[in-house]
Amino acid sequence: MELVVGEKTDKPEAFIAALFAADGGHLAYLYDLIGELDAPRRAFALGLWIQGDRARRDRFRALASTIHSTLGEWDLRQSPFARPIDDIAWMLLNVTVGVDGAPRGPVDRQLWGANFDSVDVPDPGTALKEASNVDRDGVIDAAWLAERVLAADPKERKPRLQQLAYGLRVFPTAARGSSARC
Repeated sequence: MELVVGEKTDKPEAFIAALFAADGGHLAYLYDLIGELDAPRRAFALGLWIQGDRARRDRFRALASTIHSTLGEWDLRQSPFARPIDDIAWMLLNVTVGVDGAPRGPVDRQLWGANFDSVDVPDPGTALKEASNVDRDGVIDAAWLAERVLAADPKERKPRLQQLAYGLRVFPTAARGSSARC
């Protein structure tokens, strides 16, 4: 969080001032939310399960940037106690993660991208041909989900969050590279 805020936590006055000044208070909301999550979801949000310090930092910066852009309609000065519906909190509370924070269930980016882009059920033969390659396409993380789910057209947020929750609930043990459509 220090990288995004720009101040060290060992200087609490400067850290808190910068935290609340950044992004109209949206970064403070993210900071508070992450602090309230259980340890596995906190590790997921912070990307602690991602290999490599640089990759982890880059993904967290992307998450913070996306959250700011998705909360644009929420002016904390006008309504500090009325958080938006269908936001990052809803998403993080519905993600299935392991004890280390790594996502569980269907985790392939290509698979989720296809699910978010269409509500049509694919032909089983086509689905197998288009099966995701997790090594090539990558695994979902908090920033990627926020970009695909929350940064979408605001009218699409709720359906995408519902797709995510449904897919993770119905296919909790899906193997990496599976081609299930949610």
